Amino acid sequence: MPQWYASSAVEDSSQSSRQSFRERMLRRMKKQENIRRPITQKSKLVKEVQTLKEYKKVVVEQGNGSFVVVWFYAHWCKACKASGLGYFALAKHHPEMKFLKVPVTKDNATLHQGLGVPKVPYVHLYHPNGLLVEEQKLTRKLLPGFHKMLRDYQNGQCSLEQGKGWSTKSPYEPAPKAKDEE
Repeated sequence: MPQWYASSAVEDSSQSSRQSFRERMLRRMKKQENIRRPITQKSKLVKEVQTLKEYKKVVVEQGNGSFVVVWFYAHWCKACKASGLGYFALAKHHPEMKFLKVPVTKDNATLHQGLGVPKVPYVHLYHPNGLLVEEQKLTRKLLPGFHKMLRDYQNGQCSLEQGKGWSTKSPYEPAPKAKDEE
């Protein structure tokens, strides 16, 4: 055994470093308690739906009179976790709309397929009469545009404020650059 390994001074310093490591971990655990809940937990603003029966009940029957926003996500998806907090923030900014979240599970994979959800995170927007009016991918980068779109539907008008230009594809996407500009 090497002499430096058997030294009592090294053992004392490693013991003190273990204690400081333990103390650091305890402090971090206390900080973790104050962090926002992950997307897997329930929220008062966003209702979780698991089955087709629940989905129909909320979107068609209870959705009368208000827009319904449905977010399709998976617990394991990094993009879903990144956009999750933004989706809950949208629910806070639009209390007159109903917000749902539909996780991908083994039991409801056919629900996602039947509703035409090609990937996650994905969002559907339903008109108060129950018709699907918008559907799109919803990553963290696309949240500001989706928020603008919700405001436009809420106000009943479309504002074409773009700054640089307007896209014929969507007023919420930047205009494509002309070949001369490139």
